[in-house]
Amino acid sequence: MYQNAETLGDALEPCILKKAKACILLLSEKLENKEFFMGTSTPTTLDGVVFSYLAIFWKTQMQLNPLKDAILERPNLERYLTRIQQRYFPPGSYNHSTSDY
Repeated sequence: MYQNAETLGDALEPCILKKAKACILLLSEKLENKEFFMGTSTPTTLDGVVFSYLAIFWKTQMQLNPLKDAILERPNLERYLTRIQQRYFPPGSYNHSTSDY
């Protein structure tokens, strides 16, 4: 997508962040106050894809995380992510032990 990334240098990161924040805004607007994106009572594939991408930024602990900040500025997205995490990934529902492999 950014074939001339080397020549863009420091200008590339703000450009990508701006586009990512715009996507987060669009997702928030699409979700509105619905439980899931398609307005159903159960999640669809779209919900799984959106959750998997947003959860990475939402759960990552970093000093500077502008995409997490953008998510937290949209209360409906934060409620959405929290709801899915609590419902489908409750504490203790998965084991991180490598001895299981």
